[in-house]
Amino acid sequence: MPASLGDANQDFLVISKTQYFILQQWQNNQYTPDGGPALGPGEYLDKVVLQNCLGGRFSPGIDLTFVVRDPNLYIKDWQTSSGPFRIKPAPLNYNNVQKGVPLLTEGYVPLHTGNAGAEPGDISKFMAIPWHTDYNSCATHPATDNPMANDALFWSWPAQRPVAVYPAKLNPPGAVPAKQLWSVRGEGTSSPYPQNWGRYQDRINMILNWHRIGVVLQGSIIDGGNFGADVYLEVESLLDDSGDPVQPYPNKYVTPLT
Repeated sequence: MPASLGDANQDFLVISKTQYFILQQWQNNQYTPDGGPALGPGEYLDKVVLQNCLGGRFSPGIDLTFVVRDPNLYIKDWQTSSGPFRIKPAPLNYNNVQKGVPLLTEGYVPLHTGNAGAEPGDISKFMAIPWHTDYNSCATHPATDNPMANDALFWSWPAQRPVAVYPAKLNPPGAVPAKQLWSVRGEGTSSPYPQNWGRYQDRINMILNWHRIGVVLQGSIIDGGNFGADVYLEVESLLDDSGDPVQPYPNKYVTPLT
């Protein structure tokens, strides 16, 4: 896999043992070359949704967090119910609702026990407020021990969460983009350590300034720019064009002084 960060005690995304086994069968021609079983309407809807998910890394995660790995989160007898990988809901008795008494409990995590099922909001409540601090954290990261002694910094979700961008207002049409800035920049983002660049050092600033962050568009659809379709540029940013200088990959991890 590309140098994308993972978790679950591994730093880079690698295929699972099950996936490796399936690839071995394919390599050894131990498969039937047909179209597979026909999908039902609900399965097609699942496929459409899941194809837009990133998967892989769940700590931090951009679609779901670590709770997605817990087998108790899912309906176990799916063969006789709704299908595989369905979230098991906790039963809610609306007939017992009382004024001043919460209907929901502490929720699935961290105090749930056994196969209690998920209550509304459980599977997404670790995605921050609902996403701001997770977005702030998903900038540059050092690897730990895979490979050993590696000091390069990597991006978590470079397409969905660009760390460095080429602002359209700083790069004229017809030329190769050269002026690059952090997508999260300006006051409150500076740090002496490269692993902390491209984010707010105080996370409350992400809550206050998220709406000022620009978006990346294909050059051909940027109004009035006359950019080509082969470049992707930042537009509509309201952040200061200042902060730490962007350095090309691989940025180098620097151990903070203690």
